[in-house]
Amino acid sequence: MLWISISISAIMADAAKSSASDALPVQAAFQKLCTEYEEMIDDSLEITQPMDERIGLALFKIDEGCAAADVLRVEAEECHDQLLQALLDNCAELQEIFARIDLIERHVVRAFDLTTELERRMETVNKAASSAFSTGGVTSLLRSLSIKVRTSVIVADVEQDASRNTSDSSPADVKWAPLDTNLNVSAVMESLDKVTWRNAVVADAEWHVTDDVLRLLRHDLDDERLALLTFVGPPASRPQRHAVYEHLCSEAVNSAAPLPVGAAAIELVACVSYMEQDLRLLILDVTIDAYAADHPMAGAVGLISSLVVECERYETVPLPALRAQLQALAKEFSLIEVFDVHPSIMALDLSSRGAPSQTTAASASTASIDGVTRLKQLGSLALPSVLDTTAPLSLFAPHAPVKKIFNTELNGSILASLLRSFDDDVTAGEAIVDVGSAWDALVALKCQVVASDALSTYVDCIHASATEVPPMELDSFMSLHDDLWRLALDVYHSGAKYKSTQRRTVRHQLKSDLKTKFQEHLHELRANSRAFCSDLRTTLWQQLCQEMEASRSPATQEQPSRFATMLEAVQRFDEEYNAKARGPEKTAILLQFYREEAIQVFQRLQDVVQEEMSAEQLQGLRQRLEVEFEAKKQTLVDHFKREEEQLRLCMAREIDMMQKVHQAKSARAKMDDGEAKRMKDELLELKKQQSAWERQKIVLEQAQEDNVKQKKALEQKVEELEQSVRTEMASRAELVDTLATTVKSAEEKEKTLRAEVAELRQQVDDRSGRMETELRDLATTLKKTNEEKEELQKKLNEFFLKVTSLPESLQQHLFCLDSTGDVQFADALTSYMSA
Repeated sequence: MLWISISISAIMADAAKSSASDALPVQAAFQKLCTEYEEMIDDSLEITQPMDERIGLALFKIDEGCAAADVLRVEAEECHDQLLQALLDNCAELQEIFARIDLIERHVVRAFDLTTELERRMETVNKAASSAFSTGGVTSLLRSLSIKVRTSVIVADVEQDASRNTSDSSPADVKWAPLDTNLNVSAVMESLDKVTWRNAVVADAEWHVTDDVLRLLRHDLDDERLALLTFVGPPASRPQRHAVYEHLCSEAVNSAAPLPVGAAAIELVACVSYMEQDLRLLILDVTIDAYAADHPMAGAVGLISSLVVECERYETVPLPALRAQLQALAKEFSLIEVFDVHPSIMALDLSSRGAPSQTTAASASTASIDGVTRLKQLGSLALPSVLDTTAPLSLFAPHAPVKKIFNTELNGSILASLLRSFDDDVTAGEAIVDVGSAWDALVALKCQVVASDALSTYVDCIHASATEVPPMELDSFMSLHDDLWRLALDVYHSGAKYKSTQRRTVRHQLKSDLKTKFQEHLHELRANSRAFCSDLRTTLWQQLCQEMEASRSPATQEQPSRFATMLEAVQRFDEEYNAKARGPEKTAILLQFYREEAIQVFQRLQDVVQEEMSAEQLQGLRQRLEVEFEAKKQTLVDHFKREEEQLRLCMAREIDMMQKVHQAKSARAKMDDGEAKRMKDELLELKKQQSAWERQKIVLEQAQEDNVKQKKALEQKVEELEQSVRTEMASRAELVDTLATTVKSAEEKEKTLRAEVAELRQQVDDRSGRMETELRDLATTLKKTNEEKEELQKKLNEFFLKVTSLPESLQQHLFCLDSTGDVQFADALTSYMSA
């Protein structure tokens, strides 16, 4: 920089020798040139920075790139392993699907062959029938019937005509074997069903859900429609239950390792895939003893099941934990919703003979739940009947449809989320699992996913519009925002159809996020528009300034032309800017241009004009102005003379006009007399009309008064009717209360009578028992008396025989000691018996 200063000093010394007026512009121009040259040298020094700093920076970036490449390589290997495992699983699933497709193709080919054969036979039958029942054959048949020819002759004629007509077209003797039209579609569909043994632990012995079953549900059964068949029983009945499972899943080979006894409280035994219904039936086994019958996890799993099969009788039906869960659910939801969630209940009797179930009396608070439970009970099955059935799944599968929780079908992801929430409640020591909170959390999670998709859709669509070049206009952007707002809400409503209050909460949050994103993108659009319009302003103004400098000649161009050129440039800038500018900030940038560049340009032009103007130029300008002033003065004088002549002509025309107006006024005065008379007549007519209208007004006021009176009367009637209605309603309410009291008292009396009837029945039963005992005693006594009577009768007969064998005197002496005469045997017997 030293040589630059020396050069400046030398030039300044040379400039000092010249006149002061000539040196000032040269000095200023040279100073500006030196400043620009200095800035250029500084820029070149910044560009040519030391090489070691560049090399160090490059090495540092290379190290960062290597580290990022290593991280990406590790992540790629992990993703490759995961994708390879998923590909193997998908290959196994595809093999099964292809096997099922081959089975379906074989069935379709068989059906096609059968259909083809039936069509061929139908064509043959149609040909034969058309030949046999041709016009000639039918005519001869009718003729034969009309003349009563013998049947043999008719048949011969018909066969002869048929053989003559069909000799060229139909085969001679065709014999067909019977076709098997039973395609056995149900068996084919059943063969498409797949049974897979799982033997997976859902909940361990501590009733904690395992991660393996959650991973299974989220990966293998994520979007599958699920139905849960849950068997509940004590540890003692585990062998019988596993025998039932072996019989249910006898079609598949159990390749999974069996679980040890006591390792799982809840076990996923098997999974049955139904191709026709498009659902998966999960068979669960819940091992529960009498001490853990009310465990909350057991009740929650039973609640989300489609069918609960109880393999043990408890004191209450259904399972106590399920009953408690239903009672807790009934406090938050309506009875219809509880009925929809309530699983079907079936009993499986594992004993040799069925035992009657013991039920306890339901309280008033649980009567509704007991009614719902009774509607959901399906009866009981015996273990031998299940084991003897060839299709045991048909006993349970029809009663285990796809589970719906609050009108939402259960799938793998929903089941995994619910089990995780249940496990959190059990870990926290809750006595009852909060199914409502778990469902709300699940709905919130699902709705957040849908809301995130809707928000992403909104952001993806509006981000491109906010950053596009040229920017979008504000009206178009607002219209696009409204359309995308409705689209995002439609996406959310179509995806979030869960029944929960969290759905509205997430929707409110989505609206708030949409508003925030809209403000961000609106700010981004304004910044984009500001940058675009600023660049456009700079570019256009530079081009116009260059054109203006190129077209301007300072030595020859006059000062007014410079102002005109500058004004024309500003107008051109305004037109081109308004034609090319876009976005909401174009007006602000244009206003900023007028506040800054335009004013600066005019000020700079004014300064340049003031600097370049000299005394001679001012003198010439003064002379030109005087010449222009004289010319304009002469022009104004001529103009005023012409105006004076025109004013004189106008005054002459106005005088003529005044005379004509005077004549018109006199004519109008004459016309006004007749007009006044006509107006008087019209006024009289209007007065007559007014009097008639006043009379009508009086009539209308009278009618209005009558209407007011009628209105008051009607209002009074309405009040009376309302009072009578209120009285009637009160009487009806009293009547309803009386009827309710009567019904209640009748029910109480009925209960009392039922209790008395039961007591009387008990007394009747007791008395009947006593009477039966007395009758049996009397019968025994009577039997003994009859036996004694028979013995006495025998002895009496023997005595009579002995007496009759005695002489007559002795007979008289024995029987009639106090009488005389003959004594008959009957009299003697009577006397003997009386004695």
